[in-house]
Amino acid sequence: RGIATFEDLPAMLDPTRSPNLPALDELWFRFDACVRHVLLDEFQDTSVVQWRALGRLAEEIVAGGDDVRSVFVVGDAKQAIYGWRRGEARLLESLPEMLGVPAGEVGEERLAKSYRSARAIVEFVDRVFGATFATAADEPVQRSALAAWAKRYSNHDTARAATGRVEVTVVPAGTDRRKTDFAAQ
Repeated sequence: RGIATFEDLPAMLDPTRSPNLPALDELWFRFDACVRHVLLDEFQDTSVVQWRALGRLAEEIVAGGDDVRSVFVVGDAKQAIYGWRRGEARLLESLPEMLGVPAGEVGEERLAKSYRSARAIVEFVDRVFGATFATAADEPVQRSALAAWAKRYSNHDTARAATGRVEVTVVPAGTDRRKTDFAAQ
């Protein structure tokens, strides 16, 4: 029937699944000849299979040549939400290594100013997830992971003048206090 899903396309371009397909070499040759720039948004939700499909093209682009070429990636590991679809936020952190580019040659810009949230929200997020977050773990492995998080974390600012409000309810462990009246929320 000739039907392909969105998941089929990256799988067909995955060299580990089809290593002996001569058509893939021809495809990459043709892509490399005409693609100058690759722009990837929400990269924190990219799966390994999706990266394998695009990685070879991105590697060719950053390898250089006589013309201007670029790979531009936007992502935030804190916003990774597609683990259930095999999204792998660690790809974002290891991108320079995967592309064979020294970390010092990769431009990185952190956007620490929110244009959506009120000051109270931003301050709350910084208090919960900022530097003190790393001290919240009991196990050495957890402490190590949280310390790595805190090292990469930047406090935020807001462009909004609104003050906003944050309310936190602490529920004792083992208590089921889920709301059932959704209309009242």
